[in-house]
Amino acid sequence: MPRGPEAAPSKVALVELEPGHWRLEGDLDLAGVGLLAREGSRLAAGGADVTLDLGGISQGSSAAVALLLEWHDQVRAGGGHLRLRGWSDALIRIATLSNVDDLLDIELPGTTERTTRAAGAASSARRA
Repeated sequence: MPRGPEAAPSKVALVELEPGHWRLEGDLDLAGVGLLAREGSRLAAGGADVTLDLGGISQGSSAAVALLLEWHDQVRAGGGHLRLRGWSDALIRIATLSNVDDLLDIELPGTTERTTRAAGAASSARRA
């Protein structure tokens, strides 16, 4: 006898917009991260710099940040650089609280400004 409704499969995709430019779309929760875990090799192929737009993520998590760190390492190991754009406030907070914001190239929405732990802490203090 079922104990509750079955979880719907995560809807998540890594879409290549053009060479070197990609977009993540959907729920980047634990299930979505599991579906995308092996996709980093697509980003790292060719050893070129890669821009990844995170603006299509409807749900993020600490697992999402861990996946982005893994992809960052894969692209770097292939000789390229991974630039992450379109960070949500929630993902920035997770990266900052996890002390990995300095490891990722976090570009603040609508700017070319980069975030650091100090900037994130100051921003949080202003909102309080």
